[in-house]
Amino acid sequence: MRRRAVASLVVGLVAAPALPAARPVPTVPAPEAAVPATWARTFGGPREDKLYALAPMPDGGALVAGSTRSHGTSRFDGWILRLDRAGRALWQRRDGGDDTEQFYGVVAAPDGGAFVAGHTRSAGVGESDLWIQRLDRRGVRSWERTVGGLENDRARALAAAPDGGVVAAGFSGSGGAGGRDLWVVALDAEGALRWERRFGGPDHDMAYAVATDAAGGAVVAGYVLSGPTAARDFDWRVIALDGEGEVRWDARLDRTTFDLATAVAVTADGGAVVAGTSERGGRDVRVARFDATGALGWERVLGGAGRDTIWGIATTAEGPVLAGSTGSSGAGSQDLWVVGLDDAGATRFRRTHGGALWDRGTAVDLAADGGLWVAGYTTSSGAGFEDGWVLKLDRAGRR
Repeated sequence: MRRRAVASLVVGLVAAPALPAARPVPTVPAPEAAVPATWARTFGGPREDKLYALAPMPDGGALVAGSTRSHGTSRFDGWILRLDRAGRALWQRRDGGDDTEQFYGVVAAPDGGAFVAGHTRSAGVGESDLWIQRLDRRGVRSWERTVGGLENDRARALAAAPDGGVVAAGFSGSGGAGGRDLWVVALDAEGALRWERRFGGPDHDMAYAVATDAAGGAVVAGYVLSGPTAARDFDWRVIALDGEGEVRWDARLDRTTFDLATAVAVTADGGAVVAGTSERGGRDVRVARFDATGALGWERVLGGAGRDTIWGIATTAEGPVLAGSTGSSGAGSQDLWVVGLDDAGATRFRRTHGGALWDRGTAVDLAADGGLWVAGYTTSSGAGFEDGWVLKLDRAGRR
């Protein structure tokens, strides 16, 4: 365990001890020119660089966030880039200390800045703490906070709240009922803790995704590990909360011995579309539609003989669009995979993007021009072993 002062507060909100000043990576965008409708760009250096989250911006650009080893210490640093509509970096910054930091969620702030969240092992009070920053429109940090206790506490997803704050979801090993509890934290626009909730039993429970609605509610998706020790069974868990963190409904889905919910989007009628992994000999994708009461509407299984995963969902007028990776089709061992469904769960399109090695999608959202932003990472192209990868696709997932 890294050296740090022993905290008397087991769980709470603490101001982060100052990490070393962020070391921005100089970026000079090319002169403005005609912007192609679709394109792909890589970002990174000789080592591992990954993007896990994206947020479209009103000007047609986007924020993307993840982790980098090429621009920091020998360990991972948190990494965020602001892109224009052509995918050129207007600015990028990394943050970290002498241990590991990673960002898994990013949302646009009302003033053109950003909130970015993940975890830090260089600051806070425990083994790792939930870590959130507020950046202005130039990428300069306004404030940062850590939330957690003496064990591992991490954010794996972030969503905007209508009051200007954010809702983060992940897991907490500090306090609670089990080894790790599914954890949801709401912060206001200045980073003050509004509420936190924990869900779980004696084993491990975790959230991978969160989405918010216009009324301030949130839907959180992850897994619960149930069953006796000799035959542990992972089940989907999907929890809908109101704006004060009170449970509206709580659903579980058990279809195989290994079921993880990894992506969620809210729907116009107050329900949710959830996607994740089910193990049926291999790894397939399961997609389910829940109504506003948590009742299951439909579910679909996607995939083939290889390993197939989904990590992001965007809602469109035609139906949900999913982004992840597939080992069942495409050019390489794993290709970035984009799948469009209609509102009844029928497949509208399936697209793969990638090269001879493995390429993964981690996030998808609508672009201002009606197309799609997709973020992830690639080993088939770029400057290093793994590079951050951003694609701008048309509405049907084509490049």
